[in-house]
Amino acid sequence: MSTPAYTGPPKLVLCIDIGTTQTGCSIVRYDPGVDPTIRVVNRYPGDPGSSKIPTRIFYDKTGTPRAYGSEVFNEVVVAQAEEEGWELAAFWKLHLHPEELKPPAYSSSEATTEDFELVGSNSKFDISPLPKNVSLGTIYRDWFKWLVKAVQQFYEETNADGDLLWQKLSAKMEFVVAHPNSYGLAEQSILRKALESASLIKKGDDVGEQRLGFVTEAEGSVYFGLEHSAHDWLKIGSQVAVVDLGGSTVDITVYSVDQVEPKLVLREAKLSACIQAGGIYVTQAGHQLIQAKLRNSRFLEDLDAIVSEFDFKTKCNFDGSEQTSIIKFGRARDNDSAANISRGRLTLTRSEVEEAFSSCLEGIIESLDEQLAGTTVKVSGPQASESHAQAYPIQLQNILAVGGFSESPYLQSRLRAAYAGRGIKIIHVNENAMKAVAEGAALFHTKDSVIAGVKSLRGMVLYGSLEPTLDCQFMTDKENRRLDCFKRICTLRADLANVCLERMSDAGQTYYEAIYTVCLQFGGTSLKAHLEWNENGVVKRGPVSLIPA
Repeated sequence: MSTPAYTGPPKLVLCIDIGTTQTGCSIVRYDPGVDPTIRVVNRYPGDPGSSKIPTRIFYDKTGTPRAYGSEVFNEVVVAQAEEEGWELAAFWKLHLHPEELKPPAYSSSEATTEDFELVGSNSKFDISPLPKNVSLGTIYRDWFKWLVKAVQQFYEETNADGDLLWQKLSAKMEFVVAHPNSYGLAEQSILRKALESASLIKKGDDVGEQRLGFVTEAEGSVYFGLEHSAHDWLKIGSQVAVVDLGGSTVDITVYSVDQVEPKLVLREAKLSACIQAGGIYVTQAGHQLIQAKLRNSRFLEDLDAIVSEFDFKTKCNFDGSEQTSIIKFGRARDNDSAANISRGRLTLTRSEVEEAFSSCLEGIIESLDEQLAGTTVKVSGPQASESHAQAYPIQLQNILAVGGFSESPYLQSRLRAAYAGRGIKIIHVNENAMKAVAEGAALFHTKDSVIAGVKSLRGMVLYGSLEPTLDCQFMTDKENRRLDCFKRICTLRADLANVCLERMSDAGQTYYEAIYTVCLQFGGTSLKAHLEWNENGVVKRGPVSLIPA
């Protein structure tokens, strides 16, 4: 992928990937006449050698954040938290997920994204409730503020004259925020408001609007994969599935390669998929398994410590080749044969660990199979007929696996076993997959290539009736009811004061006339809109606010 020459003023772009369990950042520096430089942040307070930081915050009883990231695991901090009754905000990204991603048990009546205030829910599903009296918007605001301070410290300490450069460029710094494929305007609005509340961008400012961009995790992943893998699969007409295996979500997007040189052009072959099958659900299944084994054991009180070992070691190292997996948690004198505990070690059988992976694996393979099954596109319009329906089968050669969960050797082996017989190769990027989206978002911002999506074009091919026997309009049937294939996503709001012209009727009455065009931009990850009107032969533009439904 080529990088276009930059001719604008010096600037910084901060790319942020807030995952369910881990967060990553990268920063891009632009200087005129020089190729942009990308640096993945690999130093955070409390964790000076990692490119990822735990997505966690401790709040005290007043709702004030007291510790962030790896700091929440510090023994002194944990002791103070227990003594003073602090609450831990963790897995809060699950509360932002759109309704179609939330499990059936999730109580939408207790947790909504309306008005930037998503307050904790006591859902039956194992989603960690938010701290009392702390909204989801507040947590994102606090996290964004802390991340920027952490990145500032990293930048100043690792660059010559870093403090002067930050002071000069940070006020107009741009932001690129990654999110799952399924996020839409409502979820983007909460992220935008959090940045505004953190005073990182200005509310209602055109410049502020331009300083924030969004990228889907799938787009970030494909750029990361292109940067760190061999390009032998990049052939015109070939297709590749990019699978971003994250902490909570798995995003699957199938791309067709339309052009390689001089500019890479990828096109989504069909609407991407986003499912809840990430690594945290293996941990949750492991938790249930271990809890059942310890139900009648005195070591049940060590459940959290044992599950933590399962999460950080067993889940990551298990490859299915060994008959047993050992979790060390206690002392040599700790024994309970009924619970398979010997000398402070809990033994899990291979089948037990496989069972912890089974639900996620089944969901991933099922979703991949649905993507590979192809799609049929029916175009309706004044000239349309049944002959316009065309099938586009997905003829895949490669699956590009990225994301933290993709580093599981057992997951890799199961995917290879599932698709090797179909002649499909699993490509695992030989690079730290934990930083895939953060670095990929930066590459997305700098590279001269095109990824054409289909999400924003849903329903746009409809021009008349969906069926020859149904006489309907664009989005409604003949009774003016909205068709099921459409949903209301937002309301457009604009001030027409500058557009209205005073007129005089033939009867001598004053009235106002407004002639304008509402322009919608579907090309990017986020929907954008503005007004255009003609004023004395000059085309003027004005802002339009998008209010999520």
